[in-house]
Amino acid sequence: MPGLDGISLIQKLKESGVDSKFIIVSGYQDFNYAQKALKYGVKDYILKPIEEDELKNSLLRLKESILIEQKKAVEETELKILFEQSLDKLRVQFLSKLLSGDAYNSYDLDEINKEYMLSFNKGLYQIIVFKLDSLTSKKENEQFDSIVLTKIAEIVKSGFENVCFTVYDLMQGSRIIFILNYDEENQKHINSTLKKVFVEAVNHIQMYKDFYL
Repeated sequence: MPGLDGISLIQKLKESGVDSKFIIVSGYQDFNYAQKALKYGVKDYILKPIEEDELKNSLLRLKESILIEQKKAVEETELKILFEQSLDKLRVQFLSKLLSGDAYNSYDLDEINKEYMLSFNKGLYQIIVFKLDSLTSKKENEQFDSIVLTKIAEIVKSGFENVCFTVYDLMQGSRIIFILNYDEENQKHINSTLKKVFVEAVNHIQMYKDFYL
């Protein structure tokens, strides 16, 4: 490649974030050059003239290395999903206790945030409840309730993101509970924001038949 040797090209690709594996085939027999190639993650350095078996074995080793990395990535993803699911369950249990008044006195904010990976701050707290009602049977709408409430959660979190430290939601059947945590200076903005959020949520629900807040 004009202006670049193999090592320089690999270096630029690595710096740009390209996730690739490299094998160098070269007639340049120099220890320092080979050492530099390994520094940039080159998997093998094959000297010309190339022997077919040597190249084949090198590619097989590279293939095995890629398969191991892919397997490891899948396992890490699965573990992460399991961890997040477990953490979500713990958060739901804690927030349920918090709402019932059974948890707050036994922890301080730092302990709560550390144990449940939450982001509560010192300030004011407010609870908002949206109840979704339907004109049709409850059994028919159980699955649909979750879809509508998830959209309401998006609307509420988006509406309050600039006036709250954090907003947590807890879905319970056909209702969704929001815990707002905000600075005292923003208290005057909470009611006006709530009105806007409620109107947006109602307008969204009107898209569906038989539902109302």
